[in-house]
Amino acid sequence: MAAQQEHDILSTINYPIGLLRISTDKTDFSGKKVAFEETLKNHEEKMTNFFDQQEWEKNFYKEVLSGGTEYEQRPELMAVVEKINQGKCDVIVVMELQRLSRQGYVSQVIKKAVEKFQVLIITLNPFKIYDVARNMNDSFLFDITASMGEHERKVASARVKANKISMARQGLNSSGSVPYGYVRNPQTKKLEIEFRIDENGNKVETEKAGIVRQIFKWYLDGEGQRSICDRLNDMGIRNKQGNLWVPNSLRYLLTCQTYIGTLVAKNFENEKGKMVPTETVVKPNNHPAIIDLETWNKSQALRNNKRDRSGIDQRSKDWNSKKNMSILDGLVYCTCCGRKSTIKWYKDKGFFYIIKCSRFDANGLTCNNGGASIKMIEADVFDKILSYKEEIQKRIHLFEGNDFGTRLADLETQKEMLERHLEELKLEFMTIRNQEKNYERQKQKTGIADEFEEEMIQQDKEDNSNKRMHVNQKLAEVIQKLESTPSADDEIKKLKNKLDIIQELENREDLTPQLVNVLLKQIILKVHYKRELPTNFRNLSQKVRDEEYPPQLEIEYID
Repeated sequence: MAAQQEHDILSTINYPIGLLRISTDKTDFSGKKVAFEETLKNHEEKMTNFFDQQEWEKNFYKEVLSGGTEYEQRPELMAVVEKINQGKCDVIVVMELQRLSRQGYVSQVIKKAVEKFQVLIITLNPFKIYDVARNMNDSFLFDITASMGEHERKVASARVKANKISMARQGLNSSGSVPYGYVRNPQTKKLEIEFRIDENGNKVETEKAGIVRQIFKWYLDGEGQRSICDRLNDMGIRNKQGNLWVPNSLRYLLTCQTYIGTLVAKNFENEKGKMVPTETVVKPNNHPAIIDLETWNKSQALRNNKRDRSGIDQRSKDWNSKKNMSILDGLVYCTCCGRKSTIKWYKDKGFFYIIKCSRFDANGLTCNNGGASIKMIEADVFDKILSYKEEIQKRIHLFEGNDFGTRLADLETQKEMLERHLEELKLEFMTIRNQEKNYERQKQKTGIADEFEEEMIQQDKEDNSNKRMHVNQKLAEVIQKLESTPSADDEIKKLKNKLDIIQELENREDLTPQLVNVLLKQIILKVHYKRELPTNFRNLSQKVRDEEYPPQLEIEYID
């Protein structure tokens, strides 16, 4: 492309966006890992210079993640695509074409968006303007580069997995994750019990190994995981990352074979959406043990006995088979923390029960949302549905009179609420990213990784991404409704369909729980559940609990 032609194209740009994606596992020519902060800074400087040369307003989106990351786990890229769909982007600037993605599906999502809205792609290294929408050669080159990027990613992933298993067979720690109480010797690459050097120059175990032994002792003495977490947190003892203890991390500790000197390494493959282990290496007596075999066997036997007594396996089996299914399955959410509530079937008692929420907050306190029998809230749900029925009938009357003023006011209110919610989620994501950055800095400083911490951060990012995607979708729907003249006939048809569903639910005695659940999910998005119980509620009679501390419900209906 001639220089004058390039200049003419660049002069027509109104909405440029710069996308900076840095891989978390970038290495230099010698194979040494490079700090992503340095690379990101260098790339940002180059892109800033280019934007300044064009006198463009700088609008950069930054990502630090693997190029093989799924689309739903890339909120910054999703935001760029959303800008394209809104007509607020006419060029994407990246350092290299493969910086967009090394995942085939994600590359095609980007290509589909830029083709539809005729958005250009500019690479700075080397400099090139790609017109994927109107130039067949550019389109072909984009596909070839995307395919090569995905192939390189798969080859690198296979190489890393093979190296991990090879190291494990030699008894070397290859996962990068070191359990609490251990350190990885950088010379031997084996695990050692964490130690300090005393005044005589001798190696002495730190208190962490003793804490691990104490945790197993408390567990064998009959304490539950939540009680042990509370005890550790009250004593000011923090986990490896300096965070509060939670049941999930304690459960991992109590079942981790590393503590008996056994090395376990696994490779996983994605099969139909599930991560399935494909290769496992187990090497007993590989490194110093913190827990003796007798204590380990007793603790595992106790865990199995507790599991058998709880009947959780049978409940899971019944649940998965849908043999016993609550009509509110998948609809109840904790008002306090926003998580979906767990509903379990107790075969011996013959009823469903909402399990007490166990979400931990930042202060290490559990969510104070108590459990309840499903029977206690079913009647309330259907009472509220009948009130909703009256509201629907009023709305039908409103639309039949073609009075859209109230409807438009409602949409404006919804739009404002969604926009505020979106800003809150963006702030929440920044908090998660800061947490991730702090963890990465600590990881770079100590050379120690923690799989559980990484998993929790990733889960929080995924949850936030899913919430933002849902809010963006709802916001787009509301804006579309505001911009178009509502069709009274369509609205009335939709509302009458809801009335028909409610009519079926009023005669639910003749329906199966599965069918009732399907009907409810056609009109209800979430049932927000809250039941705050006093600390001494176990000393209260069931009658007092039910009468003085009833569940509180709010239903969020599908618009």
